[in-house]
Amino acid sequence: MHAAHPIDVRPEVAADLKAGRPVVAMSTAAIAHSLPWPENLEIAKLAEAAARQERVTLTSVAVWKGRLTVGLSASEIEALAHGASTLRAGRRDLATAAVRGATAATTVSASIQIAHQAGIRLLITGAIGGVGGGNSNVWDISADLVELARNPVAVVTSGVRSVLDLNSTAEMLESYSVPVLGFGTESLPVFYQRPANQLASMRVDAPAEVAAMLAMHWSINGMGVVVANPTPSELALSPDELQPALVEVKQQAAAAKVKARDLPPFLMGRLNRLTKGRALRAYRGSMEANARLAAQIARAMAAT
Repeated sequence: MHAAHPIDVRPEVAADLKAGRPVVAMSTAAIAHSLPWPENLEIAKLAEAAARQERVTLTSVAVWKGRLTVGLSASEIEALAHGASTLRAGRRDLATAAVRGATAATTVSASIQIAHQAGIRLLITGAIGGVGGGNSNVWDISADLVELARNPVAVVTSGVRSVLDLNSTAEMLESYSVPVLGFGTESLPVFYQRPANQLASMRVDAPAEVAAMLAMHWSINGMGVVVANPTPSELALSPDELQPALVEVKQQAAAAKVKARDLPPFLMGRLNRLTKGRALRAYRGSMEANARLAAQIARAMAAT
């Protein structure tokens, strides 16, 4: 019989948490499985530097050699970026990875669970999963939404993955009682684009306002929250540029019979080529902006 695998919170992170210093977690699946080398490592470093400028610790989350780990070292992050992850682990895969002693980058759903167990309330990512945009009768609902409904963690994201159904995702978040806070916008954005026509639950314009909303939400037993921070305007793709590229990528995915869970890594490479590198630049800018915003929110929360 296998021994239990507790969360391994590395000493530096544990010390920050014990002292009440602000800490933000980062999902690692995109770094390990969606973004190309060496840009993936550069993006991870850029996000960490943005948080550090705000005097906040940004800690990467993953399964490292069977241990659910918070606070990967620089060398471990580089190893993930260079192919050490044998599994793109969602929430359902955590026990499998632990029992097998695997090293696995974690999706938003798995990262929410690990962050929550470690006592971290803020997580950053590029985009969250949602409801599939195909015509299939099979329900295609991301575990990201389910874990948001189960755990009191706020995810700072640049929107919903661009291949998904934005309206259905917003409706599902509402059904799960997950607020969507639009930072500087009334809308829930699509990743890579500026906000669309789908309204957020509430517009917020300052990190302190987000912190106050989170404190109130959690004080009345609310669970997850989406903080939607649109792709920076100077890097965002226009609908006329993004939508035709997405149509082509979807057709390629359908022809290759790519499963929903394998779509993110399939999407990134092809979309970046079709947009002549602009998709990757938008991803880089979004991760930096999300890390900075999450750090500012974390500092505001720590100050109350």
